[in-house]
Amino acid sequence: MKVFLTGGTGFIGAPLAKALVGRGWQVTVLTRSGTSPDPALPPSGVAGVKGDVDAGGDVRRGCGDSQRRVV
Repeated sequence: MKVFLTGGTGFIGAPLAKALVGRGWQVTVLTRSGTSPDPALPPSGVAGVKGDVDAGGDVRRGCGDSQRRVV
């Protein structure tokens, strides 16, 4: 399974992302920054896409398919 999370570096999202990776899911999260030691980095084993949740293009890019419906 593949999942794209917004908020995946936050208080609830980061543990959720780790749990999904632990179950064998392929996880990508939207991050505000891609530089260390920023706390907005994705958890280990999780791919990060730098962007803004308010920018639809960033969300589509994170999903990896511009044709996919984003809700």
